[in-house]
Amino acid sequence: MAATEGVRAVPEERLVLYSDLIVAALSEAARKAFLMLPQGYEYQSQIVRESIQQGITQGRATDVLEVLDARGLVVSDADRERILGCTDLELLARWIRRAATVAATDLLFE
Repeated sequence: MAATEGVRAVPEERLVLYSDLIVAALSEAARKAFLMLPQGYEYQSQIVRESIQQGITQGRATDVLEVLDARGLVVSDADRERILGCTDLELLARWIRRAATVAATDLLFE
């Protein structure tokens, strides 16, 4: 609340950027509760859009690793680096699904 009050005092050309930064710093649940963003809202700041995209891909990569871990599969450092370095959401989604059924981590990438 204090941050949004402070943003009101900045020049209008900075208002959108600062507002986007505040919203991006919130968790998804806090963002929904606090701002009630309209469906399909697009952040105006390129920096915020890239930051959110990076957070989503990192979260998906972590999901892949968690599924593999839950199944007791060993993930090599090279495979971990490959998974965490992936920025393709479609590929990460495919890996999440495959992580649930592969017999070994290296089969994830086939």
